Amino acid sequence: MRQRIDCDSSSRSVAVHFWVVKPFDNVGVARSLMDVLSSFGFSHDEIDLGWERNHFVPLPEHEQDFLSKWLHQRDERDIGKHLLLRRTSWPRGTLRATVDATGVLPFDLFYLDCETRFVENPEGQDAFIRLCIALYDLLHPAFGQVDEILTMAKAESPVKLRAGLPGLLWGTFFGPEYVGMFGEKRVRELATSFPVYLEWLSDDGFFLRLAPTLREARSTNLDQLLEGIKTHLGLECFSSGRQGAELGARLESRKARVPSFRFLEARKSRLAGHMNEGDRH
Repeated sequence: MRQRIDCDSSSRSVAVHFWVVKPFDNVGVARSLMDVLSSFGFSHDEIDLGWERNHFVPLPEHEQDFLSKWLHQRDERDIGKHLLLRRTSWPRGTLRATVDATGVLPFDLFYLDCETRFVENPEGQDAFIRLCIALYDLLHPAFGQVDEILTMAKAESPVKLRAGLPGLLWGTFFGPEYVGMFGEKRVRELATSFPVYLEWLSDDGFFLRLAPTLREARSTNLDQLLEGIKTHLGLECFSSGRQGAELGARLESRKARVPSFRFLEARKSRLAGHMNEGDRH
Protein backbone atom coordinates (compact mmCIF):
# COMPACT_ATOMS: atom_id res chain seq x y z
CA MET A 1 0.00 0.00 0.00
CA ARG A 2 1.74 3.13 -1.19
CA GLN A 3 0.68 6.65 -0.34
CA ARG A 4 1.16 9.31 -2.96
CA ILE A 5 3.21 12.29 -1.76
CA ASP A 6 2.61 15.58 -3.55
CA CYS A 7 4.85 18.58 -3.17
CA ASP A 8 5.08 22.04 -4.62
CA SER A 9 8.36 22.31 -6.49
CA SER A 10 8.67 25.92 -5.34
CA SER A 11 8.88 25.00 -1.65
CA ARG A 12 10.48 21.98 0.02
CA SER A 13 8.72 20.13 2.81
CA VAL A 14 9.66 17.82 5.67
CA ALA A 15 7.30 14.97 6.50
CA VAL A 16 6.61 12.26 9.03
CA HIS A 17 5.13 9.05 7.64
CA PHE A 18 3.75 6.33 9.94
CA TRP A 19 2.78 2.71 9.17
CA VAL A 20 0.05 1.76 11.65
CA VAL A 21 -1.38 -1.69 12.42
CA LYS A 22 -3.83 -0.60 15.13
CA PRO A 23 -7.07 0.81 13.64
CA PHE A 24 -7.16 4.53 14.45
CA ASP A 25 -10.41 5.61 12.74
CA ASN A 26 -12.42 6.26 15.88
CA VAL A 27 -13.82 9.44 17.38
CA GLY A 28 -11.42 9.43 20.34
CA VAL A 29 -8.35 9.47 18.09
CA ALA A 30 -9.95 12.03 15.76
CA ARG A 31 -10.58 14.52 18.56
CA SER A 32 -7.22 13.83 20.22
CA LEU A 33 -5.50 14.47 16.89
CA MET A 34 -7.04 17.95 16.69
CA ASP A 35 -5.93 18.63 20.27
CA VAL A 36 -2.36 17.50 19.57
CA LEU A 37 -2.06 19.60 16.42
CA SER A 38 -3.49 22.64 18.21
CA SER A 39 -1.18 22.28 21.22
CA PHE A 40 1.87 22.39 18.92
CA GLY A 41 0.54 25.24 16.78
CA PHE A 42 0.01 23.00 13.74
CA SER A 43 -3.77 23.17 13.35
CA HIS A 44 -5.02 22.73 9.79
CA ASP A 45 -7.65 25.14 8.50
CA GLU A 46 -9.03 23.38 5.41
CA ILE A 47 -10.43 19.93 4.60
CA ASP A 48 -10.79 18.32 1.18
CA LEU A 49 -14.38 17.19 0.60
CA GLY A 50 -13.87 16.22 -3.04
CA TRP A 51 -14.12 12.55 -3.98
CA GLU A 52 -12.47 12.78 -7.39
CA ARG A 53 -10.67 16.14 -7.30
CA ASN A 54 -9.62 18.57 -4.59
CA HIS A 55 -12.41 20.62 -3.08
CA PHE A 56 -11.06 22.41 0.00
CA VAL A 57 -13.44 24.11 2.43
CA PRO A 58 -12.83 25.73 5.87
CA LEU A 59 -12.28 23.01 8.47
CA PRO A 60 -13.76 24.88 11.48
CA GLU A 61 -17.09 25.12 9.64
CA HIS A 62 -17.02 21.46 8.60
CA GLU A 63 -16.08 19.60 11.78
CA GLN A 64 -18.85 17.07 11.21
CA ASP A 65 -17.53 16.39 7.72
CA PHE A 66 -14.09 15.80 9.26
CA LEU A 67 -15.52 13.26 11.69
CA SER A 68 -17.54 11.63 8.93
CA LYS A 69 -14.49 11.20 6.66
CA TRP A 70 -12.48 9.92 9.62
CA LEU A 71 -15.07 7.43 10.82
CA HIS A 72 -17.06 6.26 7.81
CA GLN A 73 -16.39 5.23 4.25
CA ARG A 74 -18.71 6.60 1.55
CA ASP A 75 -20.68 3.36 1.41
CA GLU A 76 -20.24 -0.27 2.43
CA ARG A 77 -18.62 -1.18 -0.89
CA ASP A 78 -15.66 1.18 -0.40
CA ILE A 79 -12.50 -0.57 0.70
CA GLY A 80 -10.65 2.52 1.88
CA LYS A 81 -11.07 5.86 3.61
CA HIS A 82 -9.00 8.94 2.80
CA LEU A 83 -8.63 12.18 4.71
CA LEU A 84 -6.77 15.26 3.47
CA LEU A 85 -6.31 18.42 5.52
CA ARG A 86 -4.37 21.53 4.55
CA ARG A 87 -2.71 24.28 6.55
CA THR A 88 -2.51 27.54 4.62
CA SER A 89 -0.69 29.69 7.21
CA TRP A 90 2.98 29.48 8.21
CA PRO A 91 4.29 26.85 8.24
CA ARG A 92 2.11 25.53 5.41
CA GLY A 93 1.54 21.80 5.19
CA THR A 94 -0.82 18.89 4.72
CA LEU A 95 -2.11 15.92 6.69
CA ARG A 96 -3.20 12.69 5.03
CA ALA A 97 -4.67 9.54 6.52
CA THR A 98 -5.36 6.43 4.44
CA VAL A 99 -7.28 3.66 6.17
CA ASP A 100 -7.97 0.20 4.76
CA ALA A 101 -11.61 -0.24 5.77
CA THR A 102 -11.44 -4.01 5.24
CA GLY A 103 -8.46 -4.94 7.41
CA VAL A 104 -6.98 -6.94 4.51
CA LEU A 105 -3.93 -4.73 4.04
CA PRO A 106 -1.32 -4.92 6.80
CA PHE A 107 -1.02 -1.21 7.61
CA ASP A 108 -2.93 2.05 7.57
CA LEU A 109 -0.93 5.16 6.67
CA PHE A 110 -0.61 8.54 8.33
CA TYR A 111 1.37 11.41 6.83
CA LEU A 112 2.01 15.02 7.88
CA ASP A 113 4.32 17.60 6.35
CA CYS A 114 5.38 21.21 6.80
CA GLU A 115 7.75 23.61 5.08
CA THR A 116 11.44 22.75 5.34
CA ARG A 117 12.33 26.35 6.19
CA PHE A 118 10.43 25.96 9.46
CA VAL A 119 12.33 22.80 10.45
CA GLU A 120 15.70 24.33 9.51
CA ASN A 121 15.24 26.72 12.43
CA PRO A 122 16.36 25.07 15.73
CA GLU A 123 13.14 25.99 17.54
CA GLY A 124 11.07 24.82 14.57
CA GLN A 125 12.95 21.53 14.37
CA ASP A 126 12.38 20.85 18.05
CA ALA A 127 8.67 21.68 17.73
CA PHE A 128 8.26 19.41 14.70
CA ILE A 129 10.07 16.48 16.33
CA ARG A 130 8.02 16.91 19.53
CA LEU A 131 4.87 16.92 17.38
CA CYS A 132 5.98 13.73 15.60
CA ILE A 133 6.56 12.03 18.95
CA ALA A 134 3.14 13.15 20.21
CA LEU A 135 1.56 11.71 17.06
CA TYR A 136 3.48 8.47 17.62
CA ASP A 137 2.07 8.32 21.17
CA LEU A 138 -1.44 8.78 19.77
CA LEU A 139 -1.28 6.30 16.87
CA HIS A 140 1.14 3.63 18.17
CA PRO A 141 2.63 2.89 14.73
CA ALA A 142 4.93 -0.01 14.02
CA PHE A 143 7.34 2.15 12.05
CA GLY A 144 7.83 5.75 10.93
CA GLN A 145 10.19 7.95 8.93
CA VAL A 146 11.05 11.67 9.12
CA ASP A 147 12.87 13.47 6.30
CA GLU A 148 12.40 15.82 3.37
CA ILE A 149 9.75 14.40 1.07
CA LEU A 150 12.08 14.55 -1.91
CA THR A 151 14.52 12.33 0.02
CA MET A 152 11.66 9.97 0.86
CA ALA A 153 10.69 9.80 -2.80
CA LYS A 154 14.24 8.84 -3.79
CA ALA A 155 14.56 6.22 -1.04
CA GLU A 156 13.31 2.64 -1.14
CA SER A 157 9.70 2.68 -2.24
CA PRO A 158 7.20 1.30 -1.65
CA VAL A 159 7.99 0.34 1.93
CA LYS A 160 7.02 -3.28 2.62
CA LEU A 161 7.63 -3.92 6.29
CA ARG A 162 6.56 -7.56 6.04
CA ALA A 163 9.51 -8.05 3.66
CA GLY A 164 12.02 -6.32 5.94
CA LEU A 165 12.97 -2.82 7.01
CA PRO A 166 13.75 -0.17 4.40
CA GLY A 167 16.80 2.08 4.50
CA LEU A 168 17.09 4.54 7.39
CA LEU A 169 16.34 8.21 6.80
CA TRP A 170 17.20 11.26 8.93
CA GLY A 171 14.70 10.20 11.58
CA THR A 172 13.22 6.74 12.10
CA PHE A 173 10.57 5.55 14.58
CA PHE A 174 10.67 1.92 15.68
CA GLY A 175 7.78 0.40 17.62
CA PRO A 176 8.54 -1.90 20.58
CA GLU A 177 8.15 -4.94 18.34
CA TYR A 178 11.41 -3.93 16.67
CA VAL A 179 13.13 -3.53 20.04
CA GLY A 180 12.08 -7.09 20.77
CA MET A 181 13.45 -8.25 17.44
CA PHE A 182 16.78 -6.39 17.66
CA GLY A 183 17.25 -6.96 21.38
CA GLU A 184 17.22 -4.07 23.85
CA LYS A 185 20.96 -4.34 24.47
CA ARG A 186 21.75 -3.77 20.78
CA VAL A 187 19.41 -0.80 20.63
CA ARG A 188 20.95 0.84 23.69
CA GLU A 189 24.42 0.30 22.23
CA LEU A 190 23.48 2.42 19.21
CA ALA A 191 23.81 5.57 21.31
CA THR A 192 27.31 4.67 22.49
CA SER A 193 28.68 3.00 19.36
CA PHE A 194 27.55 5.49 16.70
CA PRO A 195 27.20 9.30 16.41
CA VAL A 196 23.40 9.16 16.49
CA TYR A 197 20.62 10.54 18.67
CA LEU A 198 18.36 7.96 20.31
CA GLU A 199 15.23 8.70 22.34
CA TRP A 200 13.12 6.09 24.07
CA LEU A 201 9.36 6.46 23.56
CA SER A 202 6.40 6.01 25.89
CA ASP A 203 5.58 2.47 24.69
CA ASP A 204 9.24 1.31 24.79
CA GLY A 205 9.81 1.94 21.11
CA PHE A 206 12.56 4.38 20.11
CA PHE A 207 13.26 7.30 17.80
CA LEU A 208 16.62 7.31 16.00
CA ARG A 209 18.09 10.45 14.39
CA LEU A 210 21.18 10.15 12.21
CA ALA A 211 22.34 13.77 12.46
CA PRO A 212 21.69 16.67 14.85
CA THR A 213 19.88 18.70 12.19
CA LEU A 214 18.26 18.14 8.82
CA ARG A 215 20.79 20.50 7.22
CA GLU A 216 23.69 18.38 8.53
CA ALA A 217 22.03 15.20 7.30
CA ARG A 218 21.80 16.69 3.81
CA SER A 219 25.43 17.82 3.76
CA THR A 220 27.02 14.66 5.21
CA ASN A 221 27.74 11.34 3.52
CA LEU A 222 25.95 8.88 5.80
CA ASP A 223 26.64 5.69 3.82
CA GLN A 224 29.27 4.34 6.21
CA LEU A 225 27.13 5.19 9.24
CA LEU A 226 24.08 3.50 7.72
CA GLU A 227 26.00 0.34 6.89
CA GLY A 228 27.40 0.23 10.43
CA ILE A 229 23.95 0.63 12.01
CA LYS A 230 22.40 -2.05 9.81
CA THR A 231 25.23 -4.46 10.53
CA HIS A 232 24.91 -3.75 14.27
CA LEU A 233 21.14 -4.28 14.37
CA GLY A 234 21.31 -7.27 12.03
CA LEU A 235 21.42 -7.25 8.24
CA GLU A 236 18.82 -10.00 8.26
CA CYS A 237 16.26 -7.40 9.43
CA PHE A 238 16.56 -5.23 6.33
CA SER A 239 15.23 -5.66 2.83
CA SER A 240 17.72 -5.35 0.00
CA GLY A 241 16.04 -2.35 -1.64
CA ARG A 242 18.25 0.43 -2.97
CA GLN A 243 21.58 0.00 -1.24
CA GLY A 244 25.19 0.58 -2.03
CA ALA A 245 26.68 -2.18 -4.20
CA GLU A 246 28.56 -3.92 -1.37
CA LEU A 247 25.73 -3.86 1.15
CA GLY A 248 23.15 -4.70 -1.49
CA ALA A 249 25.10 -7.82 -2.46
CA ARG A 250 25.16 -8.97 1.16
CA LEU A 251 21.38 -8.52 1.48
CA GLU A 252 20.44 -10.03 -1.86
CA SER A 253 18.69 -13.40 -2.16
CA ARG A 254 17.80 -13.54 1.49
CA LYS A 255 14.50 -13.54 3.34
CA ALA A 256 14.41 -10.70 5.84
CA ARG A 257 13.60 -11.18 9.49
CA VAL A 258 10.46 -9.36 10.64
CA PRO A 259 8.90 -8.86 14.08
CA SER A 260 5.56 -10.02 15.39
CA PHE A 261 3.53 -6.85 14.92
CA ARG A 262 1.29 -5.56 17.70
CA PHE A 263 -2.47 -5.09 17.35
CA LEU A 264 -2.94 -7.83 14.74
CA GLU A 265 -6.03 -9.11 16.56
CA ALA A 266 -7.69 -5.70 16.19
CA ARG A 267 -6.94 -5.79 12.48
CA LYS A 268 -8.33 -9.31 12.17
CA SER A 269 -11.51 -8.12 13.90
CA ARG A 270 -11.87 -5.39 11.28
CA LEU A 271 -11.50 -7.96 8.50
CA ALA A 272 -14.12 -10.22 10.09
CA GLY A 273 -16.50 -7.28 10.45
CA HIS A 274 -16.04 -6.27 6.83
CA MET A 275 -16.71 -9.84 5.63
CA ASN A 276 -19.86 -10.04 7.74
CA GLU A 277 -21.01 -6.71 6.31
CA GLY A 278 -20.40 -8.01 2.80
CA ASP A 279 -22.50 -11.12 3.49
CA ARG A 280 -25.48 -8.89 4.30
CA HIS A 281 -25.32 -7.08 0.90
